[in-house]
Amino acid sequence: MSHRVRVEIDDLNQNLNQGAVYFAEAQYVAPSEYTWCQAHPTECNMYNNASYRQYSVSGTTNFTFSPVGNTLRMQPAIKAWTGASVNQIQPDPVTDGIWFMAYKVTNPSPEVWHYEYALYNENLDRAIQSFSVPLGLGTNISNIGFHAPPQEPGWPNDGTFNNQGYSSAPWTVTQAPDSITWNTETFAQNQNANAIRWGTLYNFRFDADQPPQNADATVGYFKTGSPMMVAIQVPAGGATPTPTPTPTATATPSTTPTATPRPTPTPRSHPTARPRPTAAPRP
Repeated sequence: MSHRVRVEIDDLNQNLNQGAVYFAEAQYVAPSEYTWCQAHPTECNMYNNASYRQYSVSGTTNFTFSPVGNTLRMQPAIKAWTGASVNQIQPDPVTDGIWFMAYKVTNPSPEVWHYEYALYNENLDRAIQSFSVPLGLGTNISNIGFHAPPQEPGWPNDGTFNNQGYSSAPWTVTQAPDSITWNTETFAQNQNANAIRWGTLYNFRFDADQPPQNADATVGYFKTGSPMMVAIQVPAGGATPTPTPTPTATATPSTTPTATPRPTPTPRSHPTARPRPTAAPRP
């Protein structure tokens, strides 16, 4: 089964995916193009090699694929996501490829917003290892989800570490009061970890009780490079609560003591003082 497209049967089963729309993508990769582009840097575009086409799918265990319309040339299939914002990201234009950050927020019911994110790696060699979304203050989220295609099993000389094939382990999700983060193992932990490599798209999703606002997600890379910020929409969060003032203790008034009356002394007779001469002022 090497070098074939692997798809989860449950993703194709029409009993489980009523109304789903399917697209197939192919990408042309040739060493000669890279060599030519190095010699002609102003005349080259190595980032238009992917094309896609819509297919109808029928079946529940065995499937039939029928093309719908023409192939859309020199565009990745993520461009087919209706109503989504799709932005191309190029972390190192000199030495590495491109990937796309896509997102869409819907309001399926009152006071519920569905946040859907898709990270598509077209030809970024460093791959993607983590994705973190900030959450507004007081946001409650539910229905947290992750989806990735299954990886090929290992085969001799498949290019993976020890020919073991790449892992298909779901990414770990960590929720904090102000963020939600998905990640796979680092390159140091497992060279065959389930990173987002060439020609693959991973989905991340949740529902929230807050409407969207513009913000930045943090994306971490697998092989090399520092994490970077990318523009998305996230739950806005509620207003900052006003702290309840601490009541000031009121002093209890002290009882004023009643003065004890003292006997009035009997006045005594005093001799009248004799007047003294007043000193004359000096000139």
